[in-house]
Amino acid sequence: MRTPFSIAPGLVLALAGCSNGTLVEEDPVGPPGVQAMSRLNRVEHENTLDDLLGIASRARERLPPDPVAEGFDTVAEGLVLTPAYAQLYERLTDDALARFFGDNGPPSPDVERIVSCDLDVEGRNCVQQIARDFLLEAWRRPPTDEDVAWVVALYNRGMDLEATPTEAIRLAMKGILLSPEFIFRPEPTPGEDQIRSLDGFEVATRLAYFLWSSTPDAELLAAAASGALLEPGGVAAQADRMLDDPRADALVENFAGQWLDIRRVKTTQPNPDVHPFFDDGLKASMQAEMRSVAEPFLRGNAPFDTLLTQQKSLIDRRLALHYTMLHQPGADGMSSLEGTGRQGLLTTAGWLSITSHPDETSSVRRGHWILEKLLCDSPPPPPPDVESTVSILPDGSVRQQEEAIRQSGDCAACHNLMDPLGYTLHGYGPVGLERATDRLGFDIDDAARLEGTPVSGAAELADWLLSHEQVDRCVTKHTFIYALGRAPEEGDDQVIDQATRAFIEAGRTFPALIEAIVTSRSFLDATGAPEVTP
Repeated sequence: MRTPFSIAPGLVLALAGCSNGTLVEEDPVGPPGVQAMSRLNRVEHENTLDDLLGIASRARERLPPDPVAEGFDTVAEGLVLTPAYAQLYERLTDDALARFFGDNGPPSPDVERIVSCDLDVEGRNCVQQIARDFLLEAWRRPPTDEDVAWVVALYNRGMDLEATPTEAIRLAMKGILLSPEFIFRPEPTPGEDQIRSLDGFEVATRLAYFLWSSTPDAELLAAAASGALLEPGGVAAQADRMLDDPRADALVENFAGQWLDIRRVKTTQPNPDVHPFFDDGLKASMQAEMRSVAEPFLRGNAPFDTLLTQQKSLIDRRLALHYTMLHQPGADGMSSLEGTGRQGLLTTAGWLSITSHPDETSSVRRGHWILEKLLCDSPPPPPPDVESTVSILPDGSVRQQEEAIRQSGDCAACHNLMDPLGYTLHGYGPVGLERATDRLGFDIDDAARLEGTPVSGAAELADWLLSHEQVDRCVTKHTFIYALGRAPEEGDDQVIDQATRAFIEAGRTFPALIEAIVTSRSFLDATGAPEVTP
């Protein structure tokens, strides 16, 4: 058939339809933060196409990396739509539909589910049926009559251009997948400073993209349609079900991948002259180990403490060779770390590598990471005129070189926070190998005082962190940001406090934290933006 027309340049951001949510009384502690409209990031876009169409679109490979804000690529303020994105969306949508209809291979098994009637025989009625069903899934809400009429018009345009019925419905599906209602997650906001309850479909969408990085499934949409989702216990019940689904692995891949910087291993590169065997295969093994340490907590099988204290991890043959240890996995595929000097995330080679310089450890980087990711107390960036290097002391160890920085009045305040945390991990080199001496030949000194407490080595550091009053709230804050796609505001403080208490009372288990967040007013309500005065 002739190419009907290009849809992407006609994308507009005027979103039709009104929310079914109801206004609620203003909360005396202040309204939840304002939620900006969020675009699907490239992982969410791929997962949504794949789950919707039953294909393997590989869409993320066709899209550029998404901007990161507040530590995550789910934060709405970074997810803008540019003309370049619109053109890429059209090409990848064409490719996804080609896979769906089987242009160069077998069609998707979901073709018969989506094209559920005979277009040749039933004509307009069939088009309307397909439109209503597919719009509900693709736009994550019930379509209006106007929405259906728009899809029918796209189909008719294809037929006017001498397309076959299948080609015309394909054109209509392309329009649906290129619409702002698909590419974005629209949530019409109430008036200035007003608060409204989200409707069931909006809550279902928030749940699905938080827990699965993908679109709601049929059961979640059915719960939204029946009202069961918004009944007491409805959201918690669906969250529990969704966490038991394999799609919840997205929490490990995307939440932990960014919070714990598992993704960064892929791009880290130590000095090749010193570490010539640090290749892509080893990086993949390191990432797999980091995921194996994070997964028990994030899948609800173990408390948060295990993230820092776990005595086993996934060590394949490549990583075992790197660690110079025997490859002896247990029945679960995990290798024991007892007696190795390793435990939990902070002694994995992947984490130790991303927090090092190319040819030496960095107490500053390691300490800064711990402050930012586990204590939410990240120091400000250094002044632009501060020297980034320190003169080598004639008889000083690497640690003494780093300590020299702290002698500067401009640097001392921040480095007194960061460096001692990093000193406790000096027993691990720049690619995560245990060591007794630094690169200058001096004996390792991993003793430090953390807020007045003497701490030495990784095990004592883990114990100190797990006893720190800021850790639980920091875990809650990072989870909140990822779930909501925005930084917490003043009106969210009570929600974060309550979620932190629920997390602690449940023994620091992730499902309890998730339930506390997804049943909070910050997650279930929308707030109108305040008026901006010139």
